[in-house]
Amino acid sequence: MSKARLLLAVVVTGVLVAGCGSSDGESQEQQSGLNQEERVRAVGKQFFDSLIAGKYGRACDLLTEEARKQLEDLGIQSEELKATSCEDILGLTAEASGPKELRRQVGKPAEWKVEVEDDRATIKTAGQLESAGTELVQINGEWLIGTQPSESG
Repeated sequence: MSKARLLLAVVVTGVLVAGCGSSDGESQEQQSGLNQEERVRAVGKQFFDSLIAGKYGRACDLLTEEARKQLEDLGIQSEELKATSCEDILGLTAEASGPKELRRQVGKPAEWKVEVEDDRATIKTAGQLESAGTELVQINGEWLIGTQPSESG
């Protein structure tokens, strides 16, 4: 598998959590009436919807600082991607996959396995049911997409 395809798999199936529809403009304040599991799902949905709509800056805003740095480091190390900003890397990977494949990889929000414990959450999308899933962390009351948890956890 090429590095670009590997990065695509990490970004799309590892960091990406999603559903269909439009909630891109939904703020944390609008989500305040939701329980924690619903809020976690909503952040994943916002991320995916942003990618589909080509709003890569908005998608990057939903990543923790650490996750953004890891993504940018992968871009710097990749000879194939030739991109170093979070926005450019997400744009290249999302465009390489296309909306139909992105939707297939993440499945329907109702099918995700979501676990919330204190200020950490894990989502397993359709493409992640046998893996560690995607970690989200709550920072100052806001859920953000973090890094993938270890397979042993």
